[in-house]
Amino acid sequence: MSDFQVDILLSLIQGIEGKAWAEQIEGWSKRDLEVCTWEGIACDTTDQETVVGIELPNSRFVGTLPSELGELVSLKTLNLSQNLIEGTIPPAIAALPHLEKFNLNQNMLSGYLPLFNSPVLLELTVADNLLFGSLPSTFGDRHERLEWLDLSGNSMYGRIPASIGHMKNLHTLTLSDNNFSGTIPAALGDAALNYLYMDHNDFVGVIPPELLKPDSQLMEVWLQHNYLSGSIPAAIGSLDEIYDFYIDGNKFTGTVPEDICTENLNQDFFESAGDNEDHDFCDAISCAAGEFSFDGLYPCDECEEGTTSPYLGQVGECLDKSQDVILNLIYEKTKGTDWNGAAIQGWGTYTDPCGWTGVTCDGHGNVVALELSGMNLQGKIPEEIGFLDYLTTLDLSDNRLFGVIPSDLRWAPLTKLDVSGNKLAGVVAPMLCLKGGINKNGQSGDFNCDHIACGVGTYSETGYALKVGDCMRCETAKYLGQKTCGPVDENEQTDSPWQDMPSVPHITTGDDGDLTSGEIAGIFFGVLFVALSLFGSVVVFVRNKGNDKDAELTPEEKESMTQINPDVEFT
Repeated sequence: MSDFQVDILLSLIQGIEGKAWAEQIEGWSKRDLEVCTWEGIACDTTDQETVVGIELPNSRFVGTLPSELGELVSLKTLNLSQNLIEGTIPPAIAALPHLEKFNLNQNMLSGYLPLFNSPVLLELTVADNLLFGSLPSTFGDRHERLEWLDLSGNSMYGRIPASIGHMKNLHTLTLSDNNFSGTIPAALGDAALNYLYMDHNDFVGVIPPELLKPDSQLMEVWLQHNYLSGSIPAAIGSLDEIYDFYIDGNKFTGTVPEDICTENLNQDFFESAGDNEDHDFCDAISCAAGEFSFDGLYPCDECEEGTTSPYLGQVGECLDKSQDVILNLIYEKTKGTDWNGAAIQGWGTYTDPCGWTGVTCDGHGNVVALELSGMNLQGKIPEEIGFLDYLTTLDLSDNRLFGVIPSDLRWAPLTKLDVSGNKLAGVVAPMLCLKGGINKNGQSGDFNCDHIACGVGTYSETGYALKVGDCMRCETAKYLGQKTCGPVDENEQTDSPWQDMPSVPHITTGDDGDLTSGEIAGIFFGVLFVALSLFGSVVVFVRNKGNDKDAELTPEEKESMTQINPDVEFT
């Protein structure tokens, strides 16, 4: 047996914890050179010598991934899930040419998710780590044989490449609990998906009809807690295999199609409720508009007096339309105590808001303008702003806002909107792109998302367009609404190892989100605490299933969407 393989495998033993780990498992010592007999090691059945697999899940391993493992060029399986592995995934391991299964779930890996070289990769699972980065546009073309992809529970961002539809064998796609943004690619309908989990991200737009083709084999679809809009597609009812369809916590409107309100869909929500005779099975899909619940679906309650919700599947509580309440929420959600500016007045008090800094009212005391440019607002744009019934001007430019531009702004009678100079991700919500009047949007039939904000990969002097062509291409423009061609600040990192992220400024394309990275700090017990927290979040994740709905666009909406981007196809 080659000492070469022995030395490579023993590189996993690191420090005091590593030695203690090695003493608890069989083999794993220079005193035993027969590595094929070591616990967790699989060798080629032909020569009985070449290491082709390392499988030591939940083995209490503590350490980092040594780059030396990349020298095991025949390695097909690497499974070190449910351990305490820190650091990055070495490029040498990602370059293994014959790798078929890579499972590092539930560790403490950080840094960018590297690009894997193996053309025969079948399983890539790195859930519940601290990884970040975006998927390259060619991801699906590089891994056409992939069957299982799980990136959940990280800080991944950017759009989902349409090339994933080229993975004809992909049956499970799990992207939950990340910062992915943009629209759901219609090309996902070309994959052989059984399980699709995209919940708890920043996706906008409608559920593409291509995803729900009659021959679809989808069994579970989790889309809850995004920013999806439109209506619930009745085509869900034509899918023979589906039994879970969760869409709560989005921005869907309309009603739940009666054809999908059956006892077979999301039936787990009625399991403890007794006799089914009086159950409204539509509530298992989502609560109706004007209702809410803890999960956004059964059991549902009517909105309390003075509150409302135009959405299906309202989670937690309905929206308070009181002007004073909304203004105070804006202050709280954007860290108002950290605002700066000359003599900020009124905010955070119970005085007449018409006298507050940046607030303009009409003669009846209704807020018609919020001009809060350059005041160090932080966080996400509060969705409640869209429920200021008289608001015509909203200027949030040059702050420290991130996330998406909420589609809720479509409810306000806005004529001027400026969100430029922030770190807003993804694409403009299609329903907001169809809102006429904002920055001349819709004039002469020209509905274009650029009127709301220049898309990722483009910029203009104002951060939005007043006419076609105002938003100019710029490869280094990472965010929506950029006013210069280049990074938003000098210190931020703009490049990823996968540096071919496409960026198109219209609504059918998803774009980079802002980079959010975790920093590992503290000693071993601190790491252990965080790891246990991650493991616990899996339980919460499974129990937090909810749902909401989205149906097909009307013919008028389809026509408008085609005007926004002529590449849009509807079936």
